[in-house]
Amino acid sequence: MENQMRLIIELQGIDGQIRELQAEIDREPDRLKELRDDMEAKQELLHETVGELKAIKAESKDLELSIEDLRSRLKESNARLTKVKTEREAKALHKEIADTDAMIKEREARVVELKESIEGLAQKEKDTTGAVGQDKKEVGKEKKRLDKERKHYDKLFSQLAKQREKLASKLDPELRTRYDFLLTRRDGVAVATVKEGVCLQCYMNIPPQMFIMLQRAMKVETCPNCGRLIYWIGHE
Repeated sequence: MENQMRLIIELQGIDGQIRELQAEIDREPDRLKELRDDMEAKQELLHETVGELKAIKAESKDLELSIEDLRSRLKESNARLTKVKTEREAKALHKEIADTDAMIKEREARVVELKESIEGLAQKEKDTTGAVGQDKKEVGKEKKRLDKERKHYDKLFSQLAKQREKLASKLDPELRTRYDFLLTRRDGVAVATVKEGVCLQCYMNIPPQMFIMLQRAMKVETCPNCGRLIYWIGHE
């Protein structure tokens, strides 16, 4: 029976390696997802920047065209000023000229603001485009690394699976069934060490008589509290 317990302990060690390996594999895609999420956020920012830049350029162009139109009107008004015949007409024309001039200055000031915004957005577009390009390279590198890692993990899994089957095939069928059942029901830990009469998985005392039997390795015992297969630490 001691030999069977040693096989179970070895089997638990291999299953622990398999479990850790699976956890590592599960964590691997997280890095790729982070890179993709970051890249997509920058792509969205780039899309918004391009749209905003396009809208501001269109506004600036419309304002410049309207300024040209206002300047033509201002030139015509100044020309008409020399031909007015009454003070009333002159007063109205002066007001028209002043209003037109004010509109030109207001729109020119707005064009200056827009050009500053265009300059800033153009730089933002350039920087974001570069960042997106860099992220694409990083995503590509991470994909290649993951592919290489998967091949490595597949090889390890294959080796561990062969070792596991070789050990498991030597177990008593009933004991193997109990072990596999506990492995799935106890978070991947079917075997527990007992030290000084205490199960080191659930930290509960086992009955004194059972501890004595455990030390003698008379049979495979089960922790009365957590149900795991137990062995005395002195048998390690």
